[in-house]
Amino acid sequence: MTVADFSKLPILLEATVDSLKSLKEETSDWLSEVKSTISSLENDYSITIGNGYGPSKSHNNITEVSIYRTHIALPFIDVLLENIDRRFNSNAVKILTAMSVFNPSLLPAKEDLSSYGVDKISCLGDFYGKPAEVEFDGITYSSTPLLNKDDLISEWAIFKRALLQERDEIMKSKSLEKAPEFQEVLEELKRSAAYTGIFSETFKLIDIMLSIPVGTATAERSFSEMKLIKTRLRSRLTEQNLARLMRIATEGPELNEINFSEILDIFKQSNHRIIL
Repeated sequence: MTVADFSKLPILLEATVDSLKSLKEETSDWLSEVKSTISSLENDYSITIGNGYGPSKSHNNITEVSIYRTHIALPFIDVLLENIDRRFNSNAVKILTAMSVFNPSLLPAKEDLSSYGVDKISCLGDFYGKPAEVEFDGITYSSTPLLNKDDLISEWAIFKRALLQERDEIMKSKSLEKAPEFQEVLEELKRSAAYTGIFSETFKLIDIMLSIPVGTATAERSFSEMKLIKTRLRSRLTEQNLARLMRIATEGPELNEINFSEILDIFKQSNHRIIL
């Protein structure tokens, strides 16, 4: 599983927004390539692009590039900017940026560790430590808080020291010049049963962070697998079995790692057999 480096989020977000806004400028270079692309498409496929397109129907002097810019490119960019603003509002950016507190490469030296990350952990505790409220049909429903803020802050004072220790031990044992990925450090921490008991609230927060999608590749891959699994001949496949097969296809082992003989033996010994 990939964990995004949320510490870079504000910079990357600002750069993305600026890039999209620059594409809307009249002098933007990328628009000059549109006309040649349109001409190539018209020649290759014997089609006409732009004629009778929207408002241009009554303006014969409007070029294909102008039509593309006015009726396709600019509206599309505006929608992208609106989605970014809605998805990454100031509060969302604040929460995601606070999660960078777990980045092993950002941990300071041991003597400077006492005050490290307290404000960010407190911010995350405020957000996930209060019940979420949803209004439906005039009635407000409240959910149970995902974690206890006070316990989280108490755990953080010890957890960051354990995180620093594990990071340094991994770097020393593997002769690494830079800090290992957070997943690697987390695996070492979870090997200790004592840690999982002591840092219960912290691990809840980490599970939330790991569940945040950083891309659409997983969802797109799932839909692709679904099309391959639920074919016309398997249209009666139940949702439960479809979900199981999709999980195996997307998260299961490679085919060359599967012991089919062992699977057949388990199936033979089973009294409750399900025909897929």
